Amino acid sequence: MNQQPGGKIRVRLVRLCLVLLPLGLLPGCSDPVALPRKTRDGAQHQQQSENLFDYAAANLNRLPEFGPTHILPQIVERLNQWSANEKPQVKWQIDPVIDTFGDPQQRKGLQAWLESTTFDSYDGFFLRETVWLRDVANQVNADFNADLLNGRQPLGRHFETMDDREKVARLFDWTVRNIQLDADAPPAERAPLRPWEALLMGRGTLNERAWVFMLLARQLHLDVVLLATPDPKLPDQWNFWNPAHFYKGQLYIYDVSLGLPIPGPAGKGVATLEQAAADPAILQQLDASGMPYPIKSSQLKQVLALVEADPWYLSRRMKTVESRLSGDRKLVLNVAPTPLMEQLLKSPHVSQARVWLWPMQVMGIRNEMNSPGVASLKRKLDPIARVKHERREQHAVDPAQANPNQEDEVVVHERTYYPLWSGRLQHFQGRFDAVADAPDANPAAAANNAAVGEGAKNMYLLARAEPAKAVNEQGQAVLLEDPVLVEDARENATYWLGLVNYEQRNYDVAIDYFSRTLKEWPNGQWAAGAKYNLARAYEASGQPEKAIPLLENPGVNMPVGAKLRVKQLKAQMHAAAGTMQKSTPGTGEAKKNR
Repeated sequence: MNQQPGGKIRVRLVRLCLVLLPLGLLPGCSDPVALPRKTRDGAQHQQQSENLFDYAAANLNRLPEFGPTHILPQIVERLNQWSANEKPQVKWQIDPVIDTFGDPQQRKGLQAWLESTTFDSYDGFFLRETVWLRDVANQVNADFNADLLNGRQPLGRHFETMDDREKVARLFDWTVRNIQLDADAPPAERAPLRPWEALLMGRGTLNERAWVFMLLARQLHLDVVLLATPDPKLPDQWNFWNPAHFYKGQLYIYDVSLGLPIPGPAGKGVATLEQAAADPAILQQLDASGMPYPIKSSQLKQVLALVEADPWYLSRRMKTVESRLSGDRKLVLNVAPTPLMEQLLKSPHVSQARVWLWPMQVMGIRNEMNSPGVASLKRKLDPIARVKHERREQHAVDPAQANPNQEDEVVVHERTYYPLWSGRLQHFQGRFDAVADAPDANPAAAANNAAVGEGAKNMYLLARAEPAKAVNEQGQAVLLEDPVLVEDARENATYWLGLVNYEQRNYDVAIDYFSRTLKEWPNGQWAAGAKYNLARAYEASGQPEKAIPLLENPGVNMPVGAKLRVKQLKAQMHAAAGTMQKSTPGTGEAKKNR
């Protein structure tokens, strides 16, 4: 700090924390809105209950303001206080589908858990997961509505009518671009991921990618189920195949392995199960370079439809919370699988309908995980949970205009923030750029330029910044952070900056960041996603000739899908060239008529 000539210095310390809401969770943060805990009769009792629930609901919408381990315990605590105070009633009953779960003893335990009105720590994680899913789905839907309003033709449109089918197609495309496909691995080497983990880390296996897609659709009240086909060698066994959107009695199929919807007749639209079962040519479109598509139309005569029914979506307490949320706080927290399964059985070629057991299997596997699998997951999460501390001095008055006879006040700004964590959460919300005065953000956070007002791009840029250093006794600069952690954070941030700019249709900037990712980390964790999304950015910017070489030699976990995309791009380029030739004087029909 430099002292100004002739003036005195008075230092005022200002601490900014990501945790700026009630119950300060970091040193220096206070609790400005203490809620009463003692209950009273009448209107005051009712108001207290409303305050308790409002605290929980409001903070679920403000998750980017908090660090990774903050606020969820407080949300759960308030919900329990609200539940005990108000004893809320909701029209709810256990779905009959639980009669198919486990043995009688297991079902008895599950029934008690579903009926419970007490919230636990896992409920907090589930609520946060649904908020992230809702935020992504709303962001994609907002883009859909903007296209409708502006009369803009969306890239890669699949349906003539812009209806729910097109919404699902966009959700699928977002999933493919944002959830890099990982190879399956034994639990000892890689823990199976919950949807929130797949979203946060931007990666997942076929099951995890399908799970995210299904739940994104759910937040828009759209039904996406998983189809399974009979095993040719073991007729009583079923093999998971692909998700399908259930719309007006038909099932529209999306291939998570290829990263493409299954094209309809003549390559148009999205194929239905009925079309694929009736016409062998539908699936034959997906043959590539001597690699026939692994499913034949004859295997689709009778399929199994699986409904996602994670136990939380069947519980009384989540149904109760859902019933109290409205407006921008609305969440889909409840599902009734039995009525949906009854409708699915009326769909052509669906011979059976059940609940998809994978979510419960993940719970079981995770409860018995050994240390290598857990350590592998932690290594992926550590860069995202990386915390940064910042100290900045600022003169309250411009020194050039200061009165030398007055004190020179220097304000010291300090803050603790999580650049990648906050960046990811704002990315999900579609808050890409800095917001001077975010209307639904904590006023103190927005006024103090804390992370919630800076936007995903600024947070990612901060994660790319040079690591903190200090000078040791020998006068040498030393890192204050783990260099591996810093490098992983930089790699994540660079790749995600490409994805953010793609969402904003800043394709040239997206191309730059994807190219940087491949140049700086050619064999890094995002090499597959960066190469695929670089091709998609070239395609979106009207440069398919640059996309094709990348997809012809993809080096990604969906090479057949990349080759099929090349096939589609070449067909589109050929069609476009034919159209241009016909419209150019001296060629085509114009030449014949001379």
